[in-house]
Order: sequence, then structure tokens, then C-alpha cells
Amino acid sequence: MLTKNEISCIHKLYECFKDSLQLTRENNNIYSIGMVYYVNFDGAMLFRNDEYYCNIHNPDLIGIANIYGVCGEKNFTLRVDNPNQDVLYIPPEDALQLVEEKCEHASVGYLIAARMNRLLDYIELHTNSKSYHKVRALIYYTDSLKIKPNVILSTMIINVTGLSRSWVMNIIAELKKGGYISLTRGRLVKINKELPIHF
Repeated sequence: MLTKNEISCIHKLYECFKDSLQLTRENNNIYSIGMVYYVNFDGAMLFRNDEYYCNIHNPDLIGIANIYGVCGEKNFTLRVDNPNQDVLYIPPEDALQLVEEKCEHASVGYLIAARMNRLLDYIELHTNSKSYHKVRALIYYTDSLKIKPNVILSTMIINVTGLSRSWVMNIIAELKKGGYISLTRGRLVKINKELPIHF
């Protein structure tokens, strides 16, 4: 289930992309995550390494990380139940141009972070990963983006992970104090050195 913030971001980006969306249909109903897909129908699923991962909310944007050249979803495929169902898509480079024109970087950044957090939840079920690893992964993911989301790092992490504000603020403060990250007005500028494995 998507959060209200995610749904709001999806609607904003759809309005940004809608005049540039194109139709496609794969013969085997399997789509590699190389484009940005807009799913506005039921019966679509994501598979990770050929294993079922989740059903897709209607509407949703899949492959959003491709906009910033991040292959965060490279092990995923989009699969559609209905063989006669067309799928809407936009090439990542076209999507990036529109995002820049409409100043929707914050929406893209939020969705990417939310997807990353959901993936970490999935992995956590199998590895018992601790909450610090979520914060660490989201910082690295944010740093990997060609264009950084114009949002306060702690706020983004709190919103997408549900971790307590005091815990997240403590982690970020200690990382900054240790010279691991540079922030400007709470926004991530860069990672200065490898983040600690444990906190």
C-alpha cells in the first residue's frame, strides 16, 4: 500500500509526464525496468530476480530511479496479466528533462527513497537488518543521484522509514560530527568517506 505522500508525488509526476507518455506492448507481457512506466490498471506485478515481489498499486510509476541514471531496479521486471494490455512509458532522458522544467525533483527523490525503504523492508525480513542500515542505505542512495532532492535529509529518512525523529537526528548528527557527511541547511551535499557499517 502506498502512502499519501507517495500517491501525491505520483499524481504530480503524471501531470508532468502525461503529454509525453507512449504506448508499448511486449509479446510475453514482461517488461525490463529500463524505462519509466506509468501503470494505470490492475493486474500488474513486480518480480525481483524472477521471484514474485509485489502487486503494483494503480496508479503507480515504475522504474523511477532510471530518471537519475540509478539502476536501483535492475533486478526487477514488470509483468502484466492481460496480454492485450498496453503499457504507458516515457524514456528516462525525456522524463528528466520534464522534471527539470517542472521543478519536480523533490517528488522523484521522495519516490526513489520510498522504494528503497520498501526494498530494505523486504530484505530485512530475510537478513534481520537493523534500522541503522536503512538510514545508511538511504544516505548512499541519495548521494548516488545525479541531482540531489531538495529536501532535508532527516525529514526524508523519517518520512519514508517511519523511524523515530530522535534516532534519525542522532545518527545524522554523529555522522556529520565524524566528518562522514557534509550537509547544507540539513540537505545532503556529499559523503566524505565510507559510512560506518555499525552504529
